[in-house]
Amino acid sequence: MFRPENNFQLGVFDINGTLCTGKDGLTDTIKNGFKNLRAQSIQTTVVTGRGTGGAKALLGDDWDKIVSPGMPIGVENGARLVAEDGSNLRFHRIKKTTLDAVIDATLLADGAVDYLAYTPQEPGAKDVLWLPKGKSPKEYLLANGRHVEIMDESVTRFAARVGCDKACMLRVGTQSPEVNGLFEGMNFFLNQTELNVLPDGVNKATGVTDIAEYAGVALSRVLVAGNDYNDLPMLDLPVARKIFIPDTPELRPSSADVISLASPQELGAYLWGVGA
Repeated sequence: MFRPENNFQLGVFDINGTLCTGKDGLTDTIKNGFKNLRAQSIQTTVVTGRGTGGAKALLGDDWDKIVSPGMPIGVENGARLVAEDGSNLRFHRIKKTTLDAVIDATLLADGAVDYLAYTPQEPGAKDVLWLPKGKSPKEYLLANGRHVEIMDESVTRFAARVGCDKACMLRVGTQSPEVNGLFEGMNFFLNQTELNVLPDGVNKATGVTDIAEYAGVALSRVLVAGNDYNDLPMLDLPVARKIFIPDTPELRPSSADVISLASPQELGAYLWGVGA
């Protein structure tokens, strides 16, 4: 692999599938790559579809190796910019029109929606999870941890809570692909058996832009790296370097200047070569 020139000051990375796979943790190659970036005073952080707690759980003890001190984190697919302690620096709230459309689609799904959930703005607050009658929270808890408040009231009461808690992303759990059509026209990304519904126009490109502005770094001096559909918008930004590790063969970024790598291992080797 060629030795890449260092023309960037900030690296923004997706986590799952880009830096690591599942809960296997970071390889030594990735750790060494980030060590090389730190040695050259290149700041790094993450932008993820998860909340702050979920991102920290995935990186575990390696968090400080990936997120530079004082750097903000893009969470909930770019809908929220937070400090390391989870406090909000910038956020893009779900509007009432989007919330109403989600509730209408849930009712039309006639039991095919397994749950609705969101993370409140308040740092450290539990996720709020609404379950239709007869549904189990098991799948959500396995994917998102047990820091959850379960609501068994009406879906309209849940909607009222969403507004009060100033939610930025709604998670819709379903095992039925047909349900996706009910959300047509909304801004959402499919994450396995969960739809992540976002405010109109908000995505990981929003998250990268917010991070760069907060850090005082021009987009032309930013590297981005991702692996999935929800990472594609940030690859369309006018950044210094775009790296993609396709999760599936049909994933093709529209931008011609994307560097395609085969695995997190290759990404680590690439980062190790920066500036050498």
